[in-house]
Amino acid sequence: MSEAAVRTLAVRRRAAERPVLLARVMRRQLVRRLLVLGSFLVLACIAHVWLRLQVIKLGYDLSDGDFKVAINTLLILLVAFQLALTAAGVLAQVILGYHDFEPGLYLKVMFGLQLPEYLLFSVLALVLHGLVNQKYIGHLVVVVAYVLIALAPP
Repeated sequence: MSEAAVRTLAVRRRAAERPVLLARVMRRQLVRRLLVLGSFLVLACIAHVWLRLQVIKLGYDLSDGDFKVAINTLLILLVAFQLALTAAGVLAQVILGYHDFEPGLYLKVMFGLQLPEYLLFSVLALVLHGLVNQKYIGHLVVVVAYVLIALAPP
């Protein structure tokens, strides 16, 4: 066994004796892995965009008609997604033995709170893609916007 593996096992044994330490070690490892994965994905996206821009210009324009069709399509897909999530939630409750369903609460949360938020972000993504006018750079800008929104203080 390598020295790193022995050290990891020793840390995990000590951590298993104290749950708070175990949670801290697991959180550090998760954060480290997510940062490495995120960095790799960003670098891969940048390399992909650079290579594509060297070969061909990837611009596209959204006219008014295309924008309306895109919004309507997004709305239909988001409603279908919310319905699927609601059905999955009800199914999970049935499997766990809970049979006191509250459809009004499901509708209020999924279609009153979540759907407008998803729709607004979808419109923001379409607008950002239209402004950037480069397919992959537009994807990167939308991901950066999502991260900024997610990390913003409430």
